[in-house]
Amino acid sequence: MSKPAVCSALSDYLGCGPDDVRLGSGHFGKPKLLEPRPEQPLEFSVSRCDDHCLIAVSLGGVVGVDLERRRLIGDIDRIASVYFTPAEARTIAGLQDDQKLDAFFACWTSKEAYTKALGTGLLTPLDMFAFPTSSWNASSNTRATIHGREWTLSRFEPWPGYTAAVVVAGRLSHLKFHIKDECVNHPR
Repeated sequence: MSKPAVCSALSDYLGCGPDDVRLGSGHFGKPKLLEPRPEQPLEFSVSRCDDHCLIAVSLGGVVGVDLERRRLIGDIDRIASVYFTPAEARTIAGLQDDQKLDAFFACWTSKEAYTKALGTGLLTPLDMFAFPTSSWNASSNTRATIHGREWTLSRFEPWPGYTAAVVVAGRLSHLKFHIKDECVNHPR
C-alpha cells in the first residue's frame, strides 16, 4: 500500500485533499497522522497481504488491523505452541485440516491486530495475551480485557481465502467499516 493511498483514505475522514495529509511514525514505527489535526482524535492502522490492503480508521480509540491469506505454513501445531498461549495451542492441536488452518489464522490476525493497536507490533510476545477462542468462529464483535484494558475485536473475511481482524480500544457495542476493493501494486 503506497503512502498516497493511505493519505487518500484518511482524507475522506478529514475533509481535506490527500496532499494535505502528512504522516509520521510512532516510537516503534506505527504510522500516525501529523497534519491536519482533526477536531476529534483519529487513529488508523494498515495491513497489506499479496495485492490486497486494509486500512482501519477509528474515531473512538487506538486501532489495529491485520490481514492474512490462509495458506499452509508447515507444522501449525508447533508454530502455535511457540507463539500462542498454551490454551490456544491446545485448542488448535485438537482441530483437523481446514478447521486447524482457519483457527490458526483467526488467532494470529487477532493477536497481530492487537499488537498493531498497541503500536509495538511483534515486539509484544503473542503468548502473553489472548482473546477468547470463541471469537475464532464468530463474525460478530468480541470484547475482552487484556492487561487491564478493554478491547473490541471484529474478525471477518474481506476476500475469499483471506482472514482479517480489527481491534479497537474500548468496549464498543458495534464496529462499522467499509471495504474498498482496490488492487495494490507493489514490487515483490
